[in-house]
This record gives sequence, C-alpha cells and structure tokens, in this order.
Amino acid sequence: MKRLIMPYASWYQDRKVAFTFPGEWNVTKARLKDAKPLGEKEIREAFASPIGTKIISELASGKRDAVLMVDDLSRPTPTSKVVSLVLDELERGGINENNVRIVMAVGAHRPQNGFDHEMKLGKDIATKLEVLNHNPYERCEYLGVSSRGTPIRINKYVLEADLKIGIGGIIPHGGAGYGGGGKIILPGVAGVETIIANHSISEGNSYGIVEGNEERMDMEEVAFEVGLDVIVNLVMNSEREIAGVFVGDMVKAHREGVKFAEKVYSTRAPKDMDIALVNAYPLDTELFQAIKAVGAGFESVSENGTIVLLAACPEGRGYHPLYEKGGRLWEPPGESWIGERLEEREIMIVSRNLGPKDINQLFPKDTLLFENWDNALNELRKEYNRNINVAVFPCAPIQIFH
Repeated sequence: MKRLIMPYASWYQDRKVAFTFPGEWNVTKARLKDAKPLGEKEIREAFASPIGTKIISELASGKRDAVLMVDDLSRPTPTSKVVSLVLDELERGGINENNVRIVMAVGAHRPQNGFDHEMKLGKDIATKLEVLNHNPYERCEYLGVSSRGTPIRINKYVLEADLKIGIGGIIPHGGAGYGGGGKIILPGVAGVETIIANHSISEGNSYGIVEGNEERMDMEEVAFEVGLDVIVNLVMNSEREIAGVFVGDMVKAHREGVKFAEKVYSTRAPKDMDIALVNAYPLDTELFQAIKAVGAGFESVSENGTIVLLAACPEGRGYHPLYEKGGRLWEPPGESWIGERLEEREIMIVSRNLGPKDINQLFPKDTLLFENWDNALNELRKEYNRNINVAVFPCAPIQIFH
C-alpha cells in the first residue's frame, strides 16, 4: 500500500490525515510550489514598508477612531497573527484601542459567534474590543450607483469610522480572481442588493484572473467610494501559515500580493489521470466553500475519469442565503456553469459531516457520498483495474495551474 499525508479541517484542529492507496496504483501528489512561513521580524517589516501608502501610524494621526474589517472563518486567513500589530500602529498614531471597532466582513455568509471570533482574532482581542458582525440586511447606508450599475449600500459603522482598514487573505476566487483588496468592502460589508448586483457581473469562472476582471473592478470602484484607507493582506502556505504580508494601498499592495500568491499556489497538474483526489483544505469548513476544490480535478482527469472530493466540512453544508436552495442566486445543479461541468465527470464525495440532501443542492443526483476514504476506495477498486493513474491535490481550492 502507498500512503500520503494531507492537511485536513481548516480552523477545526488543522490536523494531518493519512490516506492509503493500493500499491499497484500510480499515485502522483500534485503539490503547490508553496513557501516557508515568515518570522515575526519579516512580518513587522511589511508594516514598516507599506506599498503605496504611509505607514498605518501616520494614517492614524489626527483621526478619531478606526474600523478593522476582517474576513470570516470561511477564509483561512490567520488574522490573529497580525491584528495586534495593527493595533500597535494605531496606538502610535494616537488611536486608542477603545476607539477601535472590528466588523466581521461576512458579506452574506453566516454571522460569526464568540468561538469564531476567538479563533480568528485571538481570545484577548476578541473579548477586549467591540466585535460586530456585518448584517447585509440592516444598518447599510446608500451611497449611489457604481459605473457598472451596482447600487452601493455599505455598513454604517464602516462609513462612520475615520480610518478604514481591511484585513484579509489573498487566495484564488472564482469571481474576483483573488480574495483581498477591495473585496473586504464588497461583498464584505455591503448590503445584500449590492452583493447580488456585483456577483451578477461575473459570466463564468475567473479563478486567478484579476486584470480585466469586471467583478473585481466593480469591487474596487465601490471600495474607493467608501474610502478604504489601507489593507493588510496575507498570503498563506499549504499549512495556513503566513508566507507573505502586503500592507498598503488597496490596489497596489493587493497586486503585489497576487504576484506572490501566483508563485506560492502554482501547481503542475498531471494530465489524463483516471482519478483525481481533491482535498478541499484550507476551504473545507463547509460544502459551499469545499466545492471550489473540484476545479483541480478537471485539470487532471481524463474524459471518463473520476473526481473524488475530500471535504471535512465540520459545519456541514454551511449557510449562504443567496446560494441556498430558493436563494436569489441559487441555480439547480446542471443549470449553472459549474453544475454543467460537474455532470461531465463522475463525482464522489468523502465526508462524515454531509448527507445526501446536502450534496444534492450543489451536485448532480448521481454523485456518490461516502463516510470515509476506505469506503470510497472500495468503490473505486470495483471500477478501475490494477494499473491506473491517480493525481492527489493536497490544497485543491487554492492551487493555480499554468
């Protein structure tokens, strides 16, 4: 038997899990290029040398208060590693922590609870500062319409703050190309109609594409209108450690971060494989995020091949009111562009935290669900002979293929 170890369950233990394969199978682990984690000195240097803006303490000078917008637990950003450095900068600039508010930029995702806040921010900051969930249905003020026709409604607590700071991760995204930058404003702290209009701009998969991306440009136009002063964006490695820190202007710093992310996440995908095992880490908190891993399988398996999605999903299917069944952006499996693609291959899902009704909202009806890898492996051995080729993607949703 062959044995491979992969990361599993982002935020929920972040542990390593071993998977075994028959000895006669040809197994290729398609690793991302990856990067070493930064030390504290290197992280601090990024704050001391921002890209396209003054240092945060200088931006804070003369300001009354600040708001920190932070991405939610569906994103792997280890915010707790940098948020204290942001607070130190604000203190040096004259803004005391009592005048700092954190708004969880959940967009239209589920609200974060106290446990989530502690994981994302660290217990000390989560209990010491005022932490609010963005609510896309309430407390949003109207600012007009973007040049692409998006009605602009933004969280009032964000608009009221003198200094606006976005903290998020730069990982591949199917609509905006990459996370980070102005995305912390839209959809992060935008009203539901703003989110719907922006999401409707995308005409397909823009994974890893930033330049010329209309959805991304709409986000940045709105973020400029709101007055996003500075970003602190992180690039993570395969173990969710900080590999890069990009502080500064929401476009200039973001684009430098994207250049670095493209190198870190770059992967050479083996072609014409019989099976692709795609691990949804580090977007494996819920099925709405884990589905993003399937794209890696299409880079690798042959026309008659099988894609096996490994999805920890400790939060089950998850929650997204717009993409839930009956939501305004929901499309039945087979009618969306991703649903049509899924029907082109045999799909299996391995997760002990999902049921058939969960996967039927997003995947074709003939998708097979298994509680563990051993059961899935037994099924695969019925279909495939001894000499088959298997590709394994350890961090499938963030791997970029060139």
